[in-house]
Amino acid sequence: MLGSAFFFSSEAEDRRRPNKLFSTISRDICDRDPFFRASISNAVEEERALASAPMRRQFNGLILRPARTASPRRTHPLTIVIDALDEGCNDDLLQILEKSAALVPSEFRFFITTRSDATIITRLRNMEHISLKEINMSRQDVEVFVHHRLNEIAHHHDLENWLDDTLITRFNQHAEGHFLWSATVCKHVDNCDSPKEEMDSLLNNKDLLDRRVTEKMNKLYTEILSKCPWLSPRFSRRYQSCLGAVVALKRPLSISSIEKLLNDTNAGTAFRPLSSLLMGALSKDQPIQIAHSSLRDFVTHCDRENPAVARFAISEVEHSRHLALYCIVALNNGLPELRTSVAWIFQDKRAAGNIPNLIDGAIAQHVWYACEHWVDHIRDIESASDELRGALAYFMEECIFIWVAVGAMRGKYFSIGNLYTWLKVFLIFIFITTFH
Repeated sequence: MLGSAFFFSSEAEDRRRPNKLFSTISRDICDRDPFFRASISNAVEEERALASAPMRRQFNGLILRPARTASPRRTHPLTIVIDALDEGCNDDLLQILEKSAALVPSEFRFFITTRSDATIITRLRNMEHISLKEINMSRQDVEVFVHHRLNEIAHHHDLENWLDDTLITRFNQHAEGHFLWSATVCKHVDNCDSPKEEMDSLLNNKDLLDRRVTEKMNKLYTEILSKCPWLSPRFSRRYQSCLGAVVALKRPLSISSIEKLLNDTNAGTAFRPLSSLLMGALSKDQPIQIAHSSLRDFVTHCDRENPAVARFAISEVEHSRHLALYCIVALNNGLPELRTSVAWIFQDKRAAGNIPNLIDGAIAQHVWYACEHWVDHIRDIESASDELRGALAYFMEECIFIWVAVGAMRGKYFSIGNLYTWLKVFLIFIFITTFH
């Protein structure tokens, strides 16, 4: 039985670190095992702050002890999947997997995937409780995938007599057994109006041959991005604002939410030419994110002095600063509408601990994102504009109590320690520049 599945991702703020790993796993298992759930209830009753405790205490209280309680009553193993460990691991988690995980009863099994990261494999490979299986994707595996995807493309576009041994051989020669390159090309060609011509163009491009993997991917990204409608001023402008937002967001948002956050109802048009490089670009309501971290590396490290790639360059910090203002504006526009819902916070005689829930749909997704992450974005601000100062002043005067109340009603604690540090630096800067 699948007990829980946690997927680390460098693209999502709350999945880049293991802070929520054990609380998420514990919550999932509670839905499947009543004895585990009862043990968790007792543990949380004894230590209310367990879900936010240091990782070792979380593991002992939320995983190890409940598993020991529940194991005698389990009739079959329960599997816990931890995927892409290399994208969110730290030393505390590695120590737990090295030592404490060995104490978990065998009725609870961990299935963990990771790239061949030297640190992780070296630390875990000789542990008696860990069985290491290396899975190498062979060139033949990639060729099977390529044949399947090219068949799909031919079917999608009614291309008769297009797929033959010559095309497949040429493609595989270019791919050189690299899955990511193959998958990106296939997705790009499938999204083109004329896939046959586009495929010929790519396979005739000698610049894509005989290169190392990273350089090969960068050349492919350059080729795909260069075919976007750069002569359109609207696309050129929105490429920066929209893809910049996707790069800088702390967690993925849908296109419709990004449009509302950026106050641009047509922002989604910029994602269509980029759809082969993104996930969720063809639906307004699905979270949109970069398909692979190598694209993030490419656009954030483009040589701005190189005319061939300068227009693709995106500064994550710069766009995070833009998002700080967008978030504050979204809060100033959206939170006052919730004043009635949070009226309880202004009641002097309110019963202690009586915090109502905020009904689903009461707060727009982009406003909730702003609630969660405006402090994260504002930390990147070094010199606040007059517009941001004015927006912040309005927020502090009219909206901050609503913000706190909304968080409480959604069961979310908003830490303002980072904001306090930023404000101290910012106010000192204002004082020095004012009286210099």
